[in-house]
Amino acid sequence: MSTTSYDFTENLKANDRQYIFISFLKFIISRGALLAMTATLSILSIPKLLPSFYDSFSNDPLVVGQLKKIIPILGAQQVLVGLCLCIEGILSGAGKFTQLAMFTNISAAISFIFIKRSSDISEIWTKGINGFFLLRFLTGCLGVLKICRFLGQGSSKGKVKHQFKKEI
Repeated sequence: MSTTSYDFTENLKANDRQYIFISFLKFIISRGALLAMTATLSILSIPKLLPSFYDSFSNDPLVVGQLKKIIPILGAQQVLVGLCLCIEGILSGAGKFTQLAMFTNISAAISFIFIKRSSDISEIWTKGINGFFLLRFLTGCLGVLKICRFLGQGSSKGKVKHQFKKEI
């Protein structure tokens, strides 16, 4: 059994490479958003479908009260996290690990400040954790835009090779 590599972008112009990348990006983001919205609806529906849902975690009214505050935040967070992971997956696929590490560290440092200043658990989730994912998403979008601009360059520097192996 041998393998053969194919480079389907070798003869493509810069605009074609950019078009393929943008099409792929739209596909990944739309599917990620759909899955994330499904997760959001599931999380938000569980307490309504199972009235004893909160009681399964604790009998303490303070804990149940905090859960009732956090579940809607957690549900809404799924869309943000899903989109963030899609963008970061694209950056990983492009081999932009240094950028990802830098973006994550910056986001973590900023969100740590918000967590430190939070007065209750819902603030930790809304400002700290959601802020962390929002910053990762936004910085990831900057990285994806940089890739898109790079692919749109007409020079050979802009060539990106995508190789697929086919077993013979």
